[in-house]
Amino acid sequence: MELNRKSLEYRPYFRLLKEYEEGLVKDDEIILFCRNYEGIILNWFYNHALMDHYDPTIVNYTDEERGWILQYLIVEDHDILIDSLALDVILEMEYRLLGSPNIKELREELGLSITELAIQLRIPARTLERIEKGLEIPPNYFQRFIYLRLLSAVEDKRSNARMDKLEADNPESDFVQLLMKDIELNTESSEYPIYIRLLEQYISGMLKDDDIILFCRNGNGTIANWFFNHEYMEKLDFDDSNIPYEDQNWMLLYSIEKEADLLIEAEVLDVILELEYRLMGSPNIKDLRKKLDLTLDELAIKLRMPKVNLYRIEKGIEIPPNYIMQSIYIKLVDEVRQNQLEEENAKNDFFDKLLKEATDDNKED
Repeated sequence: MELNRKSLEYRPYFRLLKEYEEGLVKDDEIILFCRNYEGIILNWFYNHALMDHYDPTIVNYTDEERGWILQYLIVEDHDILIDSLALDVILEMEYRLLGSPNIKELREELGLSITELAIQLRIPARTLERIEKGLEIPPNYFQRFIYLRLLSAVEDKRSNARMDKLEADNPESDFVQLLMKDIELNTESSEYPIYIRLLEQYISGMLKDDDIILFCRNGNGTIANWFFNHEYMEKLDFDDSNIPYEDQNWMLLYSIEKEADLLIEAEVLDVILELEYRLMGSPNIKDLRKKLDLTLDELAIKLRMPKVNLYRIEKGIEIPPNYIMQSIYIKLVDEVRQNQLEEENAKNDFFDKLLKEATDDNKED
């Protein structure tokens, strides 16, 4: 994503981000900042205890450093300094430098209803609606996941000359290409056809994200099949000979699992996310982090997440909503895949170079 380098906030943002990435400023460290009358952050400073050690009369400082210290003394004297967590300040400035993306405006530019966007982002529609209206404020890092994915989708749409035709032909699959392009699923899994059938009902609006459905598991914990709620299932005619063989087996399985009291109730979106998780290969944050050769601190910085939250999630001490976890998995799985592709391309380039050199030598001979 492109940041607005002409903004007044770019320099203080870049300086704070650099110190954050280098570990000089921690995500939960309290820093100070000041705003102009438009709400823009003009500069940031360390906490009062650290800033009081700086003396602008010392000759070793550069003009820029001396100006920064003097600015602190002025704004402190006018009592207009605000204290905040470092990560919150970074995310606030980053948000404005990206153009203050508005979820509703981006959604409308993509030609989507709240329900359609919620389906593609795998977020409960009610939650997304409350976020749009400002009635619910999720963690900053999750809001960042949402608008970065939307900005990417909008950029793809704007830059693709063929998009209008694709939207007219099949708007749903086109949007899946834009927003769900980072997901690769195991199509060989026994859960895949079950997932696709449920996803089709969800995307078509036949099932809402918070509808209650039933499902049963195999001995290894995977989902064997899913069913509509009891009220719906009991209305089906189990003796109708015209029902396709596959559907008859499905209805028979329902009867058997019901008789054995093995049916489990859950919301549609929770079942979809569980299936997607396993179809993605049951990604583990710690394993993915190690594949990316990142420390916990480095990954937290990359995701713009508080380190303590990431630590607790990795240890299983904190369990955020499934849709937040999925956003993290998608980001990390894609990073690992990109790294693998780069390594493969580097190997191919190396062998191509060797082959070219060998061919050139043969020509000289």
